[in-house]
Amino acid sequence: MKRLITVLIVTLVLGIAAGSLFAAGQVDSKASDYDYVVGFNNMWTDLEFFQVVEEGLRKAAEENNIKLLVGYGERDGQKMMSNVDTFVLQGADLILDFNVLSEVGNTMTKELAKKDIPLIAIDGVYEGAYFYGVNNEHVGRTAGTAAAEYIKDTWNGQIDYVVHIYSESAGPAVRKRNSGASDVIIETFPNFNKNNVVWIDAGSHMDPINGRSLATDFLTAHPEAKHVYFQVLTDLPASGVLLAVEESGRSNEAIILSCDASGPALDNLRKGKANSWLGSVAAFPELYGENIIAYALDILGGKNPPKERFTNNVVITHENIDEYYPK
Repeated sequence: MKRLITVLIVTLVLGIAAGSLFAAGQVDSKASDYDYVVGFNNMWTDLEFFQVVEEGLRKAAEENNIKLLVGYGERDGQKMMSNVDTFVLQGADLILDFNVLSEVGNTMTKELAKKDIPLIAIDGVYEGAYFYGVNNEHVGRTAGTAAAEYIKDTWNGQIDYVVHIYSESAGPAVRKRNSGASDVIIETFPNFNKNNVVWIDAGSHMDPINGRSLATDFLTAHPEAKHVYFQVLTDLPASGVLLAVEESGRSNEAIILSCDASGPALDNLRKGKANSWLGSVAAFPELYGENIIAYALDILGGKNPPKERFTNNVVITHENIDEYYPK
């Protein structure tokens, strides 16, 4: 009976929409055993990058006597908001969001501010929120520089197309991971036709199947292109782009750079022979947890930290993978 009453009360509170998107807080009695309570709105349960970040957060939270609440938003606005409602109800002092969905994140940040609950957006830029993650433009330019070196050395400076596979819903800040790369190409090769920068929106389907399909469609539509540079937002769709390039028999006519240096990229780079997927810009997700918890403690401790903290970025390639990620 007590459990039923509790469920009904929670349901009622979460359903109240008067004056605030978030439910009034009811602090979990167990939270008093901790210095702080932090809610972590992760994106997915089954992708390696997010698993590594979550593992690091759990470890760092435990080491710093922080109660970590975890939910999965799956880049779904309703799920994201529902998770945050629950975190607030359980007395969260700070929220972490790793869904990179700017419109929802902007609203989330605004509503949390009414309760004086700070939010750290991970790898996504939300208005008014703190930010931890990659410097998006720097990532793009780092990838573009690596591509430009290859184009000079192997293609004698010839480049026909830069093809961006990205996610419009991630917002304009994350888009710079792509635009920074084509900016470098335009600056480096004055004869390159700027009109041949192609943007292909993968939406929320940043996966190998969609990457393969989108790249196949482009290559089929442009049989004359002999020098194509694919800049892909993350590693999963990049693995699909590699399949499309190889299946089309155009491995000498295309190169691929991506971001994250997660499992699919590292597995490819450890192959005995290099291929069209030249590398991936590392974000070092194994360091996210300790760095984010340190950032959260600075915020909650009133140390007035900067609104942004960035990761280091290096292009992981066939040549340097053992230096950064030894087997």
